[in-house]
Amino acid sequence: MKAFTTLTLLVSLHVGVYAQQPEPLVLTVKYDFLHVYDTADRANPIRETMYLLVGQTSSNYRRSPAAPYIKPSAEPAVRSGGPTITVSGMPMAVVNAPGISEGELFQYPAAGTFKTCTHIAMNDYLVEDKLPVINWKVGTDTKTIGDFKCQQAIGTYAGRTYTVWFTTDLPFRNGPWKLNGLPGLILEARDATGDVAFTFSAFTKADSGQVTTSNKTRLITTNQKALNRVREAFNESPVATMQAQLPAGSPVPTLAYRLPSGKTVRGEEAQELIEQKRKAKNPNNNPLELK
Repeated sequence: MKAFTTLTLLVSLHVGVYAQQPEPLVLTVKYDFLHVYDTADRANPIRETMYLLVGQTSSNYRRSPAAPYIKPSAEPAVRSGGPTITVSGMPMAVVNAPGISEGELFQYPAAGTFKTCTHIAMNDYLVEDKLPVINWKVGTDTKTIGDFKCQQAIGTYAGRTYTVWFTTDLPFRNGPWKLNGLPGLILEARDATGDVAFTFSAFTKADSGQVTTSNKTRLITTNQKALNRVREAFNESPVATMQAQLPAGSPVPTLAYRLPSGKTVRGEEAQELIEQKRKAKNPNNNPLELK
């Protein structure tokens, strides 16, 4: 029933070919991301390695580093990554633990736009919105991060006050996640409570052929509210939802659960953890966006 509900929701969405222009990659910034998503369990925050792929006019924030761009074929193959993983030909329907980063987040500072690309079951969804405008107050304090002299700035976004460090030696108005708008790349950010932090880890220079864009072209354009409904339906019945989207005769997907540590468990263990998640009152009581 939930699988049918998900498919019904898609009737109101626009399915089409969305071609991102493959902008050459300039550099990749690697961050250590920390988020206390459950204030009752501060000893076990989300810890992830995140990457910011930076181009001249755009950036892409995601969980994987850049790879050579491959021109999409007319009929894309079965995808992997995000909430769906294929292992040795066996599809896996993966439900994420609360607080885990999902999808790809694109910033276009010159255009003032922000896009997210999220993979659920066998589909990719695109949501476009205005890039957040953050009223930064640039301070006089400086420090060196990765051989770059950085300046301090303080600003508030989505209910959190962030102290960030940016460098004008890298004149890109981008930063990790949705942070943006300074006259230089943001290399470090921490909110006033210490519950959220993006800490610089390393730089990687771009290799020939690498781009900031993703290789996904067949996207379902939607809005955040509709995407949330699709995600909720998938989380309620992940195997049935995914099976309904696979070609006839495909193997039944294996249920899996991605833990806050990044480890993925399968089968009965995954089912048990998902049931625990459903019974929990509000494990993600400290979301990134408080407002």
